[in-house]
Amino acid sequence: MLPRQGQRGTAPAATASVTHSHAAACQNCHTALQGEYCHQCGQAAHNPLKSFAHAVEDVFESFWHLDGRIFRSLRELWIPGRVAANYLAGQRVRYLPPLRLFVILSLFAFLMARLSVSTDDSVVRVVPTNDPFASLTSPAEVVQQRDSLLAGLPVADNADLTTHTATLAARQAISEAATARIDVLQGRPPTVSERALDLRLGSDQQRPWHPVDNPVKLSALPGWANAAINQRLERLQANLKPDQAHWKYLLGKFIAALPAALIVMMPLLALVLRLLYWRRPMGYLEHLVVALYSHAWLLSVLFVVSALNALAALSGVAVLGTVSSLLATALWLSVPVYLWCMQRRVYGGNWLLHSLRFATTAATYGVLVVLAALYAMAASLTS
Repeated sequence: MLPRQGQRGTAPAATASVTHSHAAACQNCHTALQGEYCHQCGQAAHNPLKSFAHAVEDVFESFWHLDGRIFRSLRELWIPGRVAANYLAGQRVRYLPPLRLFVILSLFAFLMARLSVSTDDSVVRVVPTNDPFASLTSPAEVVQQRDSLLAGLPVADNADLTTHTATLAARQAISEAATARIDVLQGRPPTVSERALDLRLGSDQQRPWHPVDNPVKLSALPGWANAAINQRLERLQANLKPDQAHWKYLLGKFIAALPAALIVMMPLLALVLRLLYWRRPMGYLEHLVVALYSHAWLLSVLFVVSALNALAALSGVAVLGTVSSLLATALWLSVPVYLWCMQRRVYGGNWLLHSLRFATTAATYGVLVVLAALYAMAASLTS
């Protein structure tokens, strides 16, 4: 019950001071307190620095106040269109704002995706710390040493997945090191893993590309443009070694380039939706909300899939790897179904016309995002 006008700032403040042991006036704006919080500036009446219990209470209160909306947003995000439709209908206090949710999920999803790729790669990649064949002077000695080392690494059929994969990788590393030493002893050129990346892009396709001896020359471009292309190719050759030119390394680069591509392309998706649903009484920012929540769900899928892959790789259990692969496949297959249902719930309309609009949106935006990510990846490799 509110105090009477004449009692404002006296009796309630005194009661609060006696009951809860906090000051009679707000320490921030000096307004007389009428409860646990200042009605003028909103600061809590109690000082968390004066009591350990209040300090702990303050931490958990802030945590749950923030995470209550996060948990609700993440939970209802998996129901197609619910969060976006409710947010557009005016129920904004229930959910985390779309841009904030997108940023949070971007950080966690792409971090987990990078960890998933590096975790899986660390299990199968063996980098030798020393060369057991460097001191040998004849191919026969190298072969004998190689066979001896391989005999000490038998492949057991009953080994777990991690041990089996690591053993095969170690045997391959030994064989490659032995082959490289034999090539050196016999005077042959180094193997492809020791050479620079072989680019067949020059004017003479029979010879490897070289920025001076065999550069790229496009007749439709001026000299400065050709020089810039060759400069980029030179940096690509220096950055991308043959032992790095495998799908995991490139996938890591692609994943690293995706956040920038999504952020740049997000307004474009909202523009595409605005053009396709131009008869709807919705502004551009409302379409942007739909785009943000759509990507928030995609990022949550990416996080779950990456976490499953990392868990399977670290555990080394074959059954868990199979289950995670099946779940990941099911999640990715559900993406178009989810997005179709989400846009249908938000925009409504005839299902056939809606399907045509959805197909147009997916095709246009999908191609643009992939191209933008590939450009960002190429820029990082050639810089």
